[in-house]
Amino acid sequence: MSHREYFFSDNIQLGNSTLVISGQEHFHLSRVLREKIGDNIFVMDGNGLMFSCKIIEINKEETNCKILEIFKNYGELKTDISIAVGMIKQKRWEWLIEKSTELGVKKIYPLNTRYSENKNIKQKRDEKIILSATKQCGRSVIPKMFPLTNFDEFITQNKSAKRFIFSQNESYSRLDKFVKEANNKIILLVGPEGGFTDEEIEVAIENGYLPIYLSNRRLRTETACISGLAKII
Repeated sequence: MSHREYFFSDNIQLGNSTLVISGQEHFHLSRVLREKIGDNIFVMDGNGLMFSCKIIEINKEETNCKILEIFKNYGELKTDISIAVGMIKQKRWEWLIEKSTELGVKKIYPLNTRYSENKNIKQKRDEKIILSATKQCGRSVIPKMFPLTNFDEFITQNKSAKRFIFSQNESYSRLDKFVKEANNKIILLVGPEGGFTDEEIEVAIENGYLPIYLSNRRLRTETACISGLAKII
């Protein structure tokens, strides 16, 4: 099977037999990858639809494609997983959002906690990383990254989801015990490099979070996220 190329278009009109790729995606398609008329590609709308297409025209401004088939929730998990993370240094944060996107998260919440290391969110840069990772792994939903939110404000939200907070307290249960019992919405709350304070964990538990013991080793924030996601998917 030939390698599939995935692209994004935010201007897809449902019901039409064709779609248009423009802007940076068109440039990448025509100038970088040098796709040709007649080539088959996949185009996502970012909201759960993937279109199998054939290129019928490439001009200076845009690429026109004939839609061959439409797939719903292409490349997506059945479980709606979100991560909420105490902010870490930018380089490691970028790695975290890239890999979390590849593993299927739907929402990413950067949090300002007591020990957060980084409060300067590079929203546009982060969104480009997320889009690139979404295309690379062949998903049809682009994860949404929210603005930086204070821990105390976030902790009272999303009460319909099954919510977990990671801790190094060995008396807490492991995530595996609860995954099968969880509904289709899960939030993993992960601390920054210095972890959560005892007060933050207490507030989270008071607001319905289940404390989870992840490992007998002290894990970096991004490692904890990936470890937790791996146990769910």
